[in-house]
Amino acid sequence: SQFSYFIYDAIQSLGLAMCQMSTSGSGPFYPGPLVYEQFLETSFEGSSGQLDIDPATGTRAAVGVTYTVWNARSASTSKQGIVGFDLHPTTHIVPLPDLDDKDKSQFVLEHVQPFVYNDGTSQQPDSLFPPEVNQNLIGDAGRTVGYVLMGIVIFLGLIFLLWAYLKRTSRVVQASQPIFIGLVIAGCVVMSTATIPLSMEETTVEDESGLDIACMASPWIYCVGFTIAFSALLTKTWSVYRIYRKPEVDTITLRPVHFAKTLGALLLVNIIVLLTWTFVAPLKWTRVEGESKDAFDRSTDSHATCSAESGSALPFLLVLVIFNLGMLIVSNVLAYKCRDVSIEYQENRYIAISMASILQAWAMGIPILIVVKDSPQAKFFVEVAIIFVTCSAILLLMFVPKMFSYRAEKRKILEEERRSTMRSVNARISQRARDYDEEPDNPDEENEDIPVNDNPQAASGYSVGFESAPPSEQRNNTTITETAMTEVEGGEKPSVLKQQNGNSQNGTSGSEETSK
Repeated sequence: SQFSYFIYDAIQSLGLAMCQMSTSGSGPFYPGPLVYEQFLETSFEGSSGQLDIDPATGTRAAVGVTYTVWNARSASTSKQGIVGFDLHPTTHIVPLPDLDDKDKSQFVLEHVQPFVYNDGTSQQPDSLFPPEVNQNLIGDAGRTVGYVLMGIVIFLGLIFLLWAYLKRTSRVVQASQPIFIGLVIAGCVVMSTATIPLSMEETTVEDESGLDIACMASPWIYCVGFTIAFSALLTKTWSVYRIYRKPEVDTITLRPVHFAKTLGALLLVNIIVLLTWTFVAPLKWTRVEGESKDAFDRSTDSHATCSAESGSALPFLLVLVIFNLGMLIVSNVLAYKCRDVSIEYQENRYIAISMASILQAWAMGIPILIVVKDSPQAKFFVEVAIIFVTCSAILLLMFVPKMFSYRAEKRKILEEERRSTMRSVNARISQRARDYDEEPDNPDEENEDIPVNDNPQAASGYSVGFESAPPSEQRNNTTITETAMTEVEGGEKPSVLKQQNGNSQNGTSGSEETSK
């Protein structure tokens, strides 16, 4: 019988309690109350499982017993009116006891066979109460985090755009080129808005068709935004690499058409793949049931995902990842080769750091996305983190150094103006001192005009004030400059990458020239 294991363990527990009393010197007689007190402390691994006694009830604790849910279905009725039942085990409730802390013990449901209802089928009746299902939603808290990170990126983009507009006539902004600044900011802002379709779920969009649109919109927005920003970085990096390869070239002109060509080529490949993906295997919003079941074999958890109903979306996703990741790796290799080449304001250095940061974010984020693909909360957080790191790395590294350079140049100009003013004051004082020394003793003698010497160092007499600053030390290394040329006969304002006095591969300092 199936109960024989429990009978054996019950007798064994009484015997162990008495043995414990005999070892403690309680004598040859075993009073019932003392045996019961010792019985409550009994704990051993029996034939029916772990046996522990619940001191509150004096019976066996539930954590050591395997329960079975039986499906009782009426089978026949005798002439005397006695109803017979067929019993079928449907579920085993197996305990996972924690010997150190029994309150932490858990149970696992092992399904033996589907539940059979009274009509003899396994189809759930309409009158059955609905199951409690955990839908694993992103939730308001998760969306709030995503929207805050998106807002930070948009705010930074607007702040940097306003600064570039206000300082548009400065040397720093002109050297970087307005078209480069515009592409970087526009790409990052567009890329960050991919957070909106990624956060959509049943609680925010009631219509399922709207969720289908959100599924397909997220790769479109992210790829287009990334391409816009990355094309600007790649164009600058390639221009520096041309100087690295051909040090004998004196000047390389970087025009807006060069940015347009790079952007057009990258966008063309991405849009072709995205259009093919949209028409051949569009993503649809689906909810996948989990493995957890209740006593009626109904799923108790699920998660939402975007998958293609017709065909597979994996080939298109792989093409996009391989192409964009490959271009990112190539640009990082070019930036590494040109690490010793320096352009004005060290812009190529910060471009290289930003592209390396993007590559690192992708290298860490893509494997994590594969692992957490069935957890909407974790997947959404990783996706938002990748977008935020990509955008913030580009914006901060492109504009914060420019702001510091502009501030340093402004201080330098103010210092030069102060020194020029002091030199002028010094010249006036020296001239007045010479006029006083050369004044004739005879007051009736006509005063002669004294020529003014603008160079106080060449004049005789007293000198009061500050000495002019010594000329800056001449540097013999290579100088590569980048500037926006003024308009020639109605033409564009190109940027010039210029090499002077030597090999550009050995140059490390930047200077500035303007061609008119």
